[in-house]
Amino acid sequence: MQCSRGGEPSLRQNVIEMADKIFDGVFIVSNGTSKIPENINRRIFVSLDGNRETHNKIRGADIFDKVMQNIKNDKRVVIASTLSKTNYKQIEEIAKIAKDANVFGIIFSMYTADNPDDRLLLNGDDLEYVISTIKKSKKENPGFVLLSKMMIDTFKTKNHVKNCFLRSKFTVSYYPDLSVKTPCVLGEKVDCSTCGCIVPIWMHCIRKLDVESAKIVGRMFAV
Repeated sequence: MQCSRGGEPSLRQNVIEMADKIFDGVFIVSNGTSKIPENINRRIFVSLDGNRETHNKIRGADIFDKVMQNIKNDKRVVIASTLSKTNYKQIEEIAKIAKDANVFGIIFSMYTADNPDDRLLLNGDDLEYVISTIKKSKKENPGFVLLSKMMIDTFKTKNHVKNCFLRSKFTVSYYPDLSVKTPCVLGEKVDCSTCGCIVPIWMHCIRKLDVESAKIVGRMFAV
């Protein structure tokens, strides 16, 4: 069973230490403002929303330089970038920032909304641009952009939504007050038809026995 909790995990270093000792599989998703101790040899997904100006604007704080300092040369780190109308023209720049930081790699997700008319959603020509640009970046950075062709195409087809892993009985997600999130980690207001979350896309592609996807996910989680 996968369990996730709201909030920034690096604020509870003692919990990370305990989880590291107890569980075989631990994946840490962080905003990168606090460095995870080097003795925690687990995959760390660090959010990066764009270049310095864009990231700081989206996050509402001047944290870009601190994040970059914390992840520099850390091969545990995978940059996780969520694309929306705010930052989708920065895909190649974000990939270069990640490459220059000498981390393990980069993944992209798409902004998910509570309704299909949300102004930040990527659709139409903008979505086509994103898909072609990620494929271009993947070709230019082999082994570093950690998305398969099927994963990238699924951002458009939404084939992962029908049997979403995050809505199954095997996944439980919590708000900071420990109340349960439904239907998934994104909360009760999410419109699943807009879903661009990379986790159910991973699971969908693996269920479809896509060899490239299985190899990429295997590499990501082999720390």
